[in-house]
Amino acid sequence: KNKTGVKPKDAYVILGINYAHNSSAALLVGGEIVAACQEERFSRIKNQIGFPLKSIEFCLKEAKLESKDIDEIVVCGRLQLPFYLSISRNLKEKPGKELVEIGDIFHFFRYRILHTLAYYFPFLQDVDYFLTWFIDHFVGPFIRKKMKDDLSKRLNVGKEKITFVDHHSAHAAFAYYSSGYADTAKNTLVFCADGGGDEVCASIWLARKRKLKRISVTSIVNSIAYIYMYTTLYLGLTPVEDEYKVMGLAPYGKGKLVQRLFNKLDEFVFVDKKTFAFKTNVNTNLFYKYLNKIFYQERFDSIAGAVQKLVEVKVSEWVKIVVDHYRVDTVAFGGGLFANVKLNQRIASLPSIKQVFFAPSPGDESNCIGACYLRYKELISGGSVKPLRDLFLGPGIGEDDLESALEAAKRKGFRVEKIGDINQKVADLLASGEIVARMRGSVEFGTRALGNRSILADPSRLEVKDFLNKAIKSRDFWMPFAPSIMEGKIDNYLINPKHFRSPFMMMSFDTTKQGEKDLASAIHPYDKTARAQFVSKKENFDYWDLLLKFGEKTSRWGILNTSFNLHGEPIVLTAKDALATFANSGLRFLQIEDYLVEKR
Repeated sequence: KNKTGVKPKDAYVILGINYAHNSSAALLVGGEIVAACQEERFSRIKNQIGFPLKSIEFCLKEAKLESKDIDEIVVCGRLQLPFYLSISRNLKEKPGKELVEIGDIFHFFRYRILHTLAYYFPFLQDVDYFLTWFIDHFVGPFIRKKMKDDLSKRLNVGKEKITFVDHHSAHAAFAYYSSGYADTAKNTLVFCADGGGDEVCASIWLARKRKLKRISVTSIVNSIAYIYMYTTLYLGLTPVEDEYKVMGLAPYGKGKLVQRLFNKLDEFVFVDKKTFAFKTNVNTNLFYKYLNKIFYQERFDSIAGAVQKLVEVKVSEWVKIVVDHYRVDTVAFGGGLFANVKLNQRIASLPSIKQVFFAPSPGDESNCIGACYLRYKELISGGSVKPLRDLFLGPGIGEDDLESALEAAKRKGFRVEKIGDINQKVADLLASGEIVARMRGSVEFGTRALGNRSILADPSRLEVKDFLNKAIKSRDFWMPFAPSIMEGKIDNYLINPKHFRSPFMMMSFDTTKQGEKDLASAIHPYDKTARAQFVSKKENFDYWDLLLKFGEKTSRWGILNTSFNLHGEPIVLTAKDALATFANSGLRFLQIEDYLVEKR
């Protein structure tokens, strides 16, 4: 504190917690996010639900702080019973794989069993809806009190420091304040959409003078994202996880077949032009029982194509109506629905949009950051939050971890060599057709690998896609990989008439003829679009330098980039994780910092 006894703005410390799907924690100091990570990275349980204890410990350690230094703890969203049970158990037992996550069981029961049986026994959907409503309205207050008690005890902080923020408010805050528009744009429209949170599935916000004002909400019973989720389940995939597979499958659908199904779905959803809310003709919590009537005996690619078209048409219409009404051409987007890069491509093409920002990793995992931003702006009058410069917010590679992994590699008979210019060596390997796993610096926050925990290959070689799928990734045959492209060379490969940036792989683009050739293994094989990452010298110099050296060697300025993990596992965190993944895959080369590990 300063001489007046008031803590200065640049020292205020806020811890944000997301306990829900893909639980996570973030730490804000003086308006800047200094650390953030998802619990799955530590537990090795993909999309883990529950109290993110290890992530909290990391954030405090990274900032060289202790729990007594925290001014506010912000928990995102209205508490629900399964999440609380998971958190409560985590507080009493040592977290780890041995824990049975109550939240995971709840989601499996709800989406895989209850909703499947509901088609044959319709009353079960009503039971599910009633249980959710009852928990939110009657169990919620009790849970919030217990949650404060537990957090206070676990983190050794006063209960008065713990607050809860609305789910969609956190989505909106993350999208707006991380975009930088608070400092550069007079007015910004912020759109949020997801399956649902705190009774809301979509919201619109008008941002002026660095403040957010909500201007529209859509009730959770009118969720267009639920229609997409239930279609994912209908196709035998995992809801709240495999929606991206439906998006990847959609381009294979044939025009007339897709249109016929789209016409059926189109009847269910419309945009209210007075309230700017989505409306549906049925409660979308109960939508699953309608799907067999709509999709019976239809091709799976037609189904995917129709639901993808529905989302693109309805959401882009929603955006256009609001943008035209308010005459605001700067827009930002948050919430899990905007992980759909094909939807984002269509929105970005709207003529009335001049500036666009799609929040990176916009699902619930980033709400810990949004909650920090939101609470800071509420508490600190005139305080300015700093936009995200990059997403390398997680743990780096510790010396002990590095040394232990390298020694273990030698014991396994692998060749280990320290390289003077590791980027040149990796560029040479890629140019010769080799595939290299790369582990460098701090781990990325979110669902995308952006070069620091990536598997890299020369995308001009069609054979690398089959090798990656067979030896490492086990991806469905229709799913594309993605390219990292050096800024300054984007126009060689992508059609981007508005010159929008895509540093976080949040948009897809149509490709040029050269792009189809040079990025062949890193674009969608059917519609030739690319979910591209633009790599700049300022944001990630080391990865940019690798792209530069690869380009100088090959005259190709893009690299295939896929996340460094085995199928069904989280992205690697430690050197130990990297070595284990490397040893259990068909990979031959692994880079860890300046070391190259090679299987003999």
